[in-house]
Amino acid sequence: MFRRLFVISVLIGMAGLSVFLIKNEGPGLRWEPEGLYLDLNFRDLGQSLNECLVERKDKVLSEGVLLRSNKWFSGWDCANVGSPDAILSLNYQPGKDRYYYCDGSRRIIGEVPGVSRELNNIEFLTTWDDPQQKSAICQAIGTALEKVTQNKRLLFHCEAGRDRTGAFAALLGGLALENHPDVTREEAVRAIECDYTKSDSLAQVKYGRMESFLHSIWEESLSIENFLISRCGINPDLVHRFQKKMTSVNIN
Repeated sequence: MFRRLFVISVLIGMAGLSVFLIKNEGPGLRWEPEGLYLDLNFRDLGQSLNECLVERKDKVLSEGVLLRSNKWFSGWDCANVGSPDAILSLNYQPGKDRYYYCDGSRRIIGEVPGVSRELNNIEFLTTWDDPQQKSAICQAIGTALEKVTQNKRLLFHCEAGRDRTGAFAALLGGLALENHPDVTREEAVRAIECDYTKSDSLAQVKYGRMESFLHSIWEESLSIENFLISRCGINPDLVHRFQKKMTSVNIN
């Protein structure tokens, strides 16, 4: 009986390891506390949000503009992460302002723009009350808007491509969607939450976190646009050019 239980346990363990090996798409196996594996977690944000807007027959957002993943693309072919023109890393290590890269026809090196402190808990407004955290987040947002308006395909990532990347995607995706006259706020929230929960390693206890983040922004500032202008001092013209770029498929 004991031997049979032992064999069954081994087989179950091997099956679990097989799933781990199959699902892990990055260069090397990693243990992820919120799941049994940490995969590449790559997707085109515009395409993902378009898919999540199930009521819409036409594409709402431009695709091939904003790309998201975790950091395990580093050193691989750029085609694995949408062939970006630029990489924005939400990871930070003291003394490093450029790291993580992909290789294609040319090497694309990740940037950490003007950040002097590790980013954490972007989705909580109490974090934005910390001057150093706010400065780091705003630098990253400003850089992302500039890259997009310069017609660059931008890949942004953090460690797992899940929480910091999810909050960053909520800000950028929400900023684009609120400029679209035919998308309601409720539809935008559902689409952003839908994109957030596509991360397989996300713990279910975190479901609803992006919805709460967006509602807290709207309660404070009425719109994401107002929030970023007031909190970060971002030029309104830059915001509008970003919005036009991201919704150019539907709006002249």
